[in-house]
Amino acid sequence: MDTTIAKGLRMLNRIAQADAPVGVTAMAKEMGLEKSNVHRTLTTLLTLGYVQRDAATGRYGPTLKVWELGMKVVTRHPMVRAARPFMQMLHQQTQETIHLTILDGADCIYLDQIRAPVPVRITPVPGHRAPAIFPASGRVQLAFQPNAEEIVTEFRATHPRGKEIKPAAVLREFAIIRQQGFTYTESGWSTGINSLAGAIIGRDGISVAAIAVSGPAERLTRERMEGLVDQVLNACTQAGDTLRGS
Repeated sequence: MDTTIAKGLRMLNRIAQADAPVGVTAMAKEMGLEKSNVHRTLTTLLTLGYVQRDAATGRYGPTLKVWELGMKVVTRHPMVRAARPFMQMLHQQTQETIHLTILDGADCIYLDQIRAPVPVRITPVPGHRAPAIFPASGRVQLAFQPNAEEIVTEFRATHPRGKEIKPAAVLREFAIIRQQGFTYTESGWSTGINSLAGAIIGRDGISVAAIAVSGPAERLTRERMEGLVDQVLNACTQAGDTLRGS
């Protein structure tokens, strides 16, 4: 492995994930590197246009070039291309926010979104990462993973919110999800936001993504979600067929 490239990518990832610009001293301490080493790498990233330096504080933040690269990856993603038309159809039917998520280990990543035209509380945006065990779009995918039990057990043992999880109950829920292909959550990840999600299943029977409808609890009630199950499952089926080239 080229350690210079690895260091640069680690720093860029740290800066992009941070809520505020990051200083050289903090970066060096966190990464276990000399300040001079960090400074040289950041200077290279600055020259290439991936980070910018705040003249007043000397701290570094990402530039829109990082966002531009990310957007190109997302728009070219085969799952986004396959699911977008059916997300739009579901959005027209529900007038609620529609999410497309994929799994990354024990997390789900929000890959695409069509927002509701009416006011809604803050919901996860594309690029957001959440523990898959909490949102409906994560749970419905985990249920179709061959290592689901391992993921749940490790999450309980290592995650700060792991003690909230009862593995036996979660695995029983997964069995039900596998039978029906969807699940609901009420304030599962975002407080006051309900969600109904269906799994997009690959040829091998393993989930490859999920499409979810999300909205305020007072608008997207349990009764209303039950009435939208067929539309969500239809969108998932058509997206899966398109992805497989059917």
